[in-house]
Amino acid sequence: MPHYDTLRGRGKEAVVLALTLVPSNFDMHITYNTNFTWYYGTDGNTPVFQYDLMTVVLHEICHGLNFSGTMSYSSYSGGIGYWGTYPNIYDVFMKDGSGTQLIDTGTYPKYSIALGSALTSNDIWFHGTQAMAANGGQRVKMYAPSTWRSGSSYSHLDYDTFNGTSNQLMVFAVSAGESVHDPGAVTEGLLEDLGWPSSSSCPSCSGAVVLNGVTFPAGETCPCTGTTISLLNVTVPNNATANFTASTSITVDSGTTFENGSNATFTAPNTVFQPGSHVESGAVLNVGQ
Repeated sequence: MPHYDTLRGRGKEAVVLALTLVPSNFDMHITYNTNFTWYYGTDGNTPVFQYDLMTVVLHEICHGLNFSGTMSYSSYSGGIGYWGTYPNIYDVFMKDGSGTQLIDTGTYPKYSIALGSALTSNDIWFHGTQAMAANGGQRVKMYAPSTWRSGSSYSHLDYDTFNGTSNQLMVFAVSAGESVHDPGAVTEGLLEDLGWPSSSSCPSCSGAVVLNGVTFPAGETCPCTGTTISLLNVTVPNNATANFTASTSITVDSGTTFENGSNATFTAPNTVFQPGSHVESGAVLNVGQ
């Protein structure tokens, strides 16, 4: 769904418009300190007293792909929008703990104490369909410490939640000796929510999987593996194949539809179809252990 009156980085806008906006200009401009104690290898074996350049490069590229918001903070007040005008696409998905968008000026007027308090509340969340699917169906906690940290607050995954996990690339700091060469499923999902296409449109699945409001891509075969899998209002359309594998159980809840021409396989010790799930006559379903 398009988001109007919303700014995007040059690279993303070019993708949206399917053209090169200004051929002579860079889509990103990233500067690195050549005097830093970088490890230049790409093997992931960073010495304990060096910093992995590849990790930092990947991190900054993600910011260049719009993993960054326009919020600002000064004297306990929060501001939003480049030049005090429009938010960017990242801002659209950011909400407080109660689910209110931070760009809702009825609740959070620009340059207000209320917005400043929210930005330093340790209670800010990214609400994007793909990022949440990769996070077990849960909203994604973002970094919002009680003391505003310019360049770090608001535009990173929460450190306490994600550091040391497969999604740690986009926390605000990297330690000496660390190597993170995979963005992780949550960051990949977040970038998809911002509008970047992935190599596959299949939903991300790991751990306790909850897919809510997801439509599987037609023409693709999508594996979905987890400890448990719950399908809420999921659609598997014509010419789509979905293979669900769970070590414990699979639950197909009401509102989930398998359309004519779809194919789905369920492999788990226990698979339950709740009343209200819909299987059209031409759908092919295979259930086993």
